[in-house]
Amino acid sequence: MQNLRTRAQSGLDAASALKAFMDRVPALFLFVGVDLPDSDLFAGPMSAQMQGRVTMHYLKPMSRGTQEDRDEWDSLIDLLEESLPLMSQPAGHLSSQASEFLHAATGGSIGSLRTLVRMAALGALIDGKETIGLREVKTAHRDYRAELAAKEEHLTQTRQHSPGRPDARSSA
Repeated sequence: MQNLRTRAQSGLDAASALKAFMDRVPALFLFVGVDLPDSDLFAGPMSAQMQGRVTMHYLKPMSRGTQEDRDEWDSLIDLLEESLPLMSQPAGHLSSQASEFLHAATGGSIGSLRTLVRMAALGALIDGKETIGLREVKTAHRDYRAELAAKEEHLTQTRQHSPGRPDARSSA
């Protein structure tokens, strides 16, 4: 949806068709995309018409704040692990070894988690290991979003653990 360009005639025609379907078809329409409020569909020429027909629901990164959150995160890691083509990968191995690191490294982003785990699996396949754990995900290449999340996490931890410094401009 974020790629629908209503400033071009073809995009405007597609948006008009979507609007007509929403008006005439007794169904629930679910539009999914990245940064939809800023997209042409909701900020371009047809924005007022489309905004009046939708309710926005925003997805946030997954949390590890509660035990339930941690269990959900670990279940997601387990599902990803099951989908890997690694013959020697024990079930639940990755979540038991790397759950906390994976959350910190991805900022709780499911897409970043998927990319990081796949990159680690690719490295294991190339090396002939057929298994991944904490060491492999730590050395795997991250996507740009995960790199930004890791930098933010590092800054947050640095701020929390550094003692207050006196202002360099003040004089004794």
